[in-house]
Amino acid sequence: MAEIIYMRCSTRPQATGDSLSRQLSECLCFARKRNLFVGWVFCDIASGDGRLPQRDAAMALAKQKRCSVLVESSCRWSRAPAEGEAFEFFASGRVIQCSDSAREFELRLGRVIKEAANGR
Repeated sequence: MAEIIYMRCSTRPQATGDSLSRQLSECLCFARKRNLFVGWVFCDIASGDGRLPQRDAAMALAKQKRCSVLVESSCRWSRAPAEGEAFEFFASGRVIQCSDSAREFELRLGRVIKEAANGR
């Protein structure tokens, strides 16, 4: 199964700085240590409390492929937890923070695998 990486920064100067490369590096390192294959990378350059079309695309693909989305931290996913579907998607365990401890990761990934096996 291939996983998805989602990255976000708020401004163009951050995008040309080290924000995106740092996020990508963190997520790839996390995936490599757990023998996960990354098949797609999505990126938005926008405030986390606004419209995030690439995040929405990553979420749709993850639902279709029944895979997880890796993010450096929850603030890369959204700064607006009341956002509804995106927050519920994050809370479901299908979005995995690369800054999670190994134990938290194993619990989340276990839920994702179990859901996939049950056809959800």
